[in-house]
Amino acid sequence: MDKTFTILLAHALKTLLISFYRRREGRNGFIGYEMGKRTINETIKNYLNTNPTAKKLLRNVFLKMDAVNMLLKYLYSIQRKVTITKAEVYADFFEAPFVKSYLERHGLENPTENVIVRRVPFLFNILESLGIINQGRSNIQVLAFIPAREVIKAIARKR
Repeated sequence: MDKTFTILLAHALKTLLISFYRRREGRNGFIGYEMGKRTINETIKNYLNTNPTAKKLLRNVFLKMDAVNMLLKYLYSIQRKVTITKAEVYADFFEAPFVKSYLERHGLENPTENVIVRRVPFLFNILESLGIINQGRSNIQVLAFIPAREVIKAIARKR
């Protein structure tokens, strides 16, 4: 699987039109990037839609991530609607009982607001690239039900 993943990832990266540059602010510098008209999410989603093997492989990789699983569980079991404001997710996701339990179990602190506004969009980007959600400026729209590990556990416990 690792070799296949590497080959598919290399092919996908070749389709991205990204230019990197170094930007300086004061004494600290950081690397930025510019991309053509398409967003990275759209480019990856289009690539995956035309390459089912890559889509299946990438979904398998991302659906093994605890954070992705918990966000899916949150969307499907707590929000339970198609259109959700990003502000609701930022305010509520890390307050979900199973997320709080996960953080406690792993000795992690509840993230600050600054951390939340960086982590949750990253998770949204993953879900959008996989075609599970669409993002607008202030809302997300759930497009598909994906029976991820945490979602299946929640359904099994209810029975």
